[in-house]
Amino acid sequence: MDPVPLIVPQALHRLIDFGERFGVRPSLPPRLIHGHAPVPMAYAGQLLEELATGSGTQSFGLRAGSASRFEDAPLASEIRGTRTVGAALDAITGASSKYCGGQMLSVTQRAGNVWVQRRFPGSLRRGRRQANDWALQMLLDVVRRGAGRDWRPSQLHLEGPPPDHAGELAELSAGSTRFGAAADCIVFPQAVLASRLCSDRVTAALRPTPLPDGDFLTSVRETIRCLLEFGELDLPTLAEAANTSVRSLHRRLGEAGLKFRRLADDARFDASCRLLRDPTIRITDIAVELGYTDAANFTRAFRRWAGVSPLAFRHSELQRETAG
Repeated sequence: MDPVPLIVPQALHRLIDFGERFGVRPSLPPRLIHGHAPVPMAYAGQLLEELATGSGTQSFGLRAGSASRFEDAPLASEIRGTRTVGAALDAITGASSKYCGGQMLSVTQRAGNVWVQRRFPGSLRRGRRQANDWALQMLLDVVRRGAGRDWRPSQLHLEGPPPDHAGELAELSAGSTRFGAAADCIVFPQAVLASRLCSDRVTAALRPTPLPDGDFLTSVRETIRCLLEFGELDLPTLAEAANTSVRSLHRRLGEAGLKFRRLADDARFDASCRLLRDPTIRITDIAVELGYTDAANFTRAFRRWAGVSPLAFRHSELQRETAG
């Protein structure tokens, strides 16, 4: 089974900032947006859909992408050390298969042209057009670092039927624009691959890629942590984020010797320890945040995990910090 598609929250910051120009604020919990842990791609789509609806423009993803740079994309650091457009495309295409980003990228050459194809996973349903538009602008930005700021591909093939802003999308191409493709694709002459990258436009893209390696179990654990933050920690929601059925997900976890309940308990325990270390947060509030009906249920669960009560754990942690 493929990993659950994830995206780093930093990639969402520019989108949120752009949405604030229209007075739109996202419904995602602030800790997800401003934290460092990956977020399921499905939530990124939900965010984009909210921003597009709130801004009143279905070309929100396109315009937000125009206001962004590749430094805002998850694989920005992969172009470090590359000198040409071709090398940069090879770097991000190769890296896309190593991480839990979910995007499928490929570069092929035929008949003197280069075809760069990019597709999001099937789990991204809400906000898919917006996400496609934003990612398209990021891909174009990579090529423009060498080919020039005003460069446009000779052909543009776009996933799905023509949207309301089809005219704006068509302006991105110097030639033909076709809709109904299986994936977004830009086409341009092979000579563009040899274009030298402007070094001053690459130096900012040096931060490390914080996405986890693209294995199934790592992505599941990250997604469970995120679902807990969002208050939607159940097996059907996890299966939806993984673009699979509950039965298939249950079977895959079983093959790895794991159960959803155990993984959920591990996530709750980690979160409870983090929250208990903050003396300003009441234990009753922690219980509610972790999905318990009352503090007594949370206390019983925590005692089962840690062997001590939440209050005793908090006191021991505070004493340890004071002694240190």
